[in-house]
Amino acid sequence: MPLEQNLILTQYFHSLFGHANFEGLKDVLRSRGEERDDDVISQFCRRLETSSGLQLTAASLRAYDARIQRTRRRTATAPR
Repeated sequence: MPLEQNLILTQYFHSLFGHANFEGLKDVLRSRGEERDDDVISQFCRRLETSSGLQLTAASLRAYDARIQRTRRRTATAPR
């Protein structure tokens, strides 16, 4: 049995997005770029919002998406 199937938190994470494993989630997101739309929401987030079996609200996905964007901006401008 693959290690991924033995990790309870990993299984739970995938189920939040309506998938049994990473491969299913990866297939859904593979064709999406990282660009953002006019509402500054990522294409990943937009695609996840329309996933069947999604256990998260659109509001929580968008809040998480916004945190990722803030973190990326901070790390991009941080001194090295």
